[in-house]
Amino acid sequence: MSAPAYTNDSVALVGMACRLPGHITTPHRFWEVLVSGRTMITPADPQHPRAAILPAGILDNDAFTGFDHTHFTLTADEAATLDPQQRWGLELTDEALQHAGIAPATLRGTGTGVWWGSSYLDHAITTLGEGGDAMTMVDTAAALPSMAPGRISRSFDLRGPSELVDTACSASLVALHNAHQALRLGEVDLAIVGGANALVLDTHTRMFRNSGVLSPTGRARPFDQNADGFVRGEGAVVVVLQRLSDAHRAGCPVRARILASARNNDGNSPGGVGAPSHRAQADLLRQVYAHAGIEAGAVDYLQTHGTATPSGDNAERAALERVVGRARSTASQGPAWLGSTKSVVGHLEGAAGLASVLAAVLALEHETIPPTAGHALPMPQLRDDVALQVPTTPVPWPTTDRGNRAVGVSAVGFTGTNAHIILQEPTPVRAEADPSQHGAGVHLVPVSAAGPVEARETAGAWSQALSEATVPLVEVAATAQHRRDHHLHRAVVVATCNDEATSGMDALTAGVPHPALIGPRTAPQRRPRVVFVFPGHGHHHPHMGHDLAVREPVYAKALARVHAALEPYLDQPPWKPDSNQALEGLHTLQPAGVAHQIALSALLTHWGITPDAVVGHSAGEVAAAHTAGILSLDEAAHLVAERSRLLQRAAARGAMAAVGLGAEQAQAALASNPTLRLAAVNGPRSCVVAGTHTDLHHLCERLQADGITARLMADAPPAHHPELLGEAANYLSERVRHLAPHTGTIPLYSTATGERVDGPELDPDYWAHQLLTTVQLHPTIEHLAHGEPSVFVVLGARPLLAAELTDTLATTPTYDPSAPPVISCDSNVDNEQTAWLSALAEAHTRGIPITWPAPTHFPATNLPPRTWARPAPTPPAPTALRDRLAHAATSCERRAAITTALTALITPVVAARYGHTVDLAPDADLTELGLDSLTIVALRHKITRLHPGLADLPLTHLLIPGRATTLEQLITAITTHLTSRVTT
Repeated sequence: MSAPAYTNDSVALVGMACRLPGHITTPHRFWEVLVSGRTMITPADPQHPRAAILPAGILDNDAFTGFDHTHFTLTADEAATLDPQQRWGLELTDEALQHAGIAPATLRGTGTGVWWGSSYLDHAITTLGEGGDAMTMVDTAAALPSMAPGRISRSFDLRGPSELVDTACSASLVALHNAHQALRLGEVDLAIVGGANALVLDTHTRMFRNSGVLSPTGRARPFDQNADGFVRGEGAVVVVLQRLSDAHRAGCPVRARILASARNNDGNSPGGVGAPSHRAQADLLRQVYAHAGIEAGAVDYLQTHGTATPSGDNAERAALERVVGRARSTASQGPAWLGSTKSVVGHLEGAAGLASVLAAVLALEHETIPPTAGHALPMPQLRDDVALQVPTTPVPWPTTDRGNRAVGVSAVGFTGTNAHIILQEPTPVRAEADPSQHGAGVHLVPVSAAGPVEARETAGAWSQALSEATVPLVEVAATAQHRRDHHLHRAVVVATCNDEATSGMDALTAGVPHPALIGPRTAPQRRPRVVFVFPGHGHHHPHMGHDLAVREPVYAKALARVHAALEPYLDQPPWKPDSNQALEGLHTLQPAGVAHQIALSALLTHWGITPDAVVGHSAGEVAAAHTAGILSLDEAAHLVAERSRLLQRAAARGAMAAVGLGAEQAQAALASNPTLRLAAVNGPRSCVVAGTHTDLHHLCERLQADGITARLMADAPPAHHPELLGEAANYLSERVRHLAPHTGTIPLYSTATGERVDGPELDPDYWAHQLLTTVQLHPTIEHLAHGEPSVFVVLGARPLLAAELTDTLATTPTYDPSAPPVISCDSNVDNEQTAWLSALAEAHTRGIPITWPAPTHFPATNLPPRTWARPAPTPPAPTALRDRLAHAATSCERRAAITTALTALITPVVAARYGHTVDLAPDADLTELGLDSLTIVALRHKITRLHPGLADLPLTHLLIPGRATTLEQLITAITTHLTSRVTT
């Protein structure tokens, strides 16, 4: 964070989000309503469920229900009592950050500040006024207005200032001023500013009506001769502020610059409390335009407070006329246009200022001054005023030579506190990134959400955005990769153009497969173990590595290093993807295959897919040993060169055949011909047999006649056949006698021994033995599969062994048999780079953190925000638990009932913290399950209410944040206490 020193660097508004009446959930939708001149006020209706507060601008019912509490690690109980403005603040902060091109998770632990404007008390009055024995600190935290900014800071782990501002109707604009000053002083580097208002009680509505300030006709008419009062409204707005230079460096969209802001107070206003002072407002305007360094007449548009009360509008008009109007008249300019959001969405009171800011920024972006809804005939004082006018239709922004367009925003508080801010359109900045340098090729566009429904809805919104997008797909991909959080339900669209990406999004929306779509699937909470599997003979193809060598510099450099290491040990130059040399003959194939695998491992590691274990099949074990850090590159090159040369000589003696049999069935099939040997056990129904050409030919004919798959393998030597390769194996150990294997840095599971090896065991004699013994791939993978959850990545130019691994994992109970976690190069994709980028996308959907390939420095694009989950409210714990506890007659029955009750109470709390259900073991330390202090307080309270005999249960010595307490200890303490009370 910058040192506290006032800077001349201006502040940018980079992100916006809103919940406003009339189904307005995005700034785009708000602009559509503004420019249409319509009002979103719901008229009086005695049959309406909220008739007591109508007419008013009200939100849809779903704004008050169906909160995505698990995303914010809140329990269902906390969410049920949460103040609506806290809910809206959490969701809109997330959305505004997305709009700003900032992934919310990247702010955790930063000094980002939060300022919140509100004068809303309905929820606090309702909740805290009821009081009662059921009240806990959880309820208080959910109801206090001061907790709104604190809830945001806590949920997003923001460590900067977190302040509530309540100056009544000017609160959110004052909050914006405070955030603006903090950025200019260097106190924070990023500021989140919000405001909200909810109409829960009719108390304030009746008070305003009795005071004569509400419109009896239910229409707000700002600056109109028929203005008769305002109409209340509810909703919320959040904006994100950043210093301009920081926004440019980060590639965040600068939607407006804040030239200056200020606030003052009416003081001892002649009109009394609540009566606006046009003199104080005029003083504020002179002050703020002086700070901005521009003439007051430079603003073409003013988003006024504009309540449509005769006294309020006249005072504001008088102040504007004295400062802005006179300046424009003196300069002989056209009129400054007056607007107000109050007639569109109602008076949002504490959030009104930010609603005006939102309208002002949108007007700048669209270079259009929207009409002021409800205005028909100017108030008498404006009829002959040529400097101040009210638009009744959209007005194209006047073209002048005064520089960038500017707009002023005002707010007036019942407290007498006034605020004004000047916004200016940003000066275009030349992009440092050139999309044309990265536009060609394939791009990954990840989509994620809390669940499948939300992912489909998000994809639908993105599809529409993509179809309308004028930016290159690489910029869309960069935004989706680097500027959005990645949630557990994931999919990735792999595409080369916007049309292909749109088709993939449409498929995700419809829930149907598509060639461009990877997933969707739900990733695990914890990163799975990653196992690299290096196949042996047969994974090559003629164009192996060509696309990767051209388009992936990391692969090309790694491949060049392997070729340099191979060259001294080969009889001819090593095969290269761009050479005319034929890819044939074992002396060429196997070194080329190992080189490709080592280079591919380097590329995947560069992409963030790092192995936790490696497995090699036959020749692939050479690449595995190098990747594990056991063999140096020179040792691996020498070993594969000698091994392939010996196998080339032995190829005349025999070959190998792949058969669709398991190990036992294959051994039985070989019983009639003792010269055949089981070379490899690849899967539960897949083996490889080695032997002479004649014997293998007869075996294949016999098995095929029985309906069993059997085929001779092309260019395959009789590897892993002791009799046919015995001499060669001895010769190999002599030729590589200099090998000095190290202890590996990555565990290697040997398919020759079926066990994990440390490294030094892979000496020359091991490689001789490895050449002769049966490859035990299936048992090795089966052993790994029964350990921790794993993803198996097959490194080969073709998906050799992928089917065998899939079959092995499909029989393991811990894996989904319909989609075992096997990642490989897709042989159906012509372009090898596309195939491996698809594999990278697959890794992401399976919960492996990856390094996204799109450049990070591209500017953010306007992708719609992710769709929220809207779970139904969780019903209260069933009374059956209390009934069972009440009727428990013995200590044993009570213990069982208490165990059930505690599990029912604690499980959802833990699930909210972890995002999934956690099995509660008796020795589980409750303090390590994410229970914070407020949650523990609430849990204590709920436990004491399970039974009358627990009312005086002293739990403070057991349930204390930071002190280890097991579930077993808690059950025992409660059972003992209840038994003593029942006995007494």
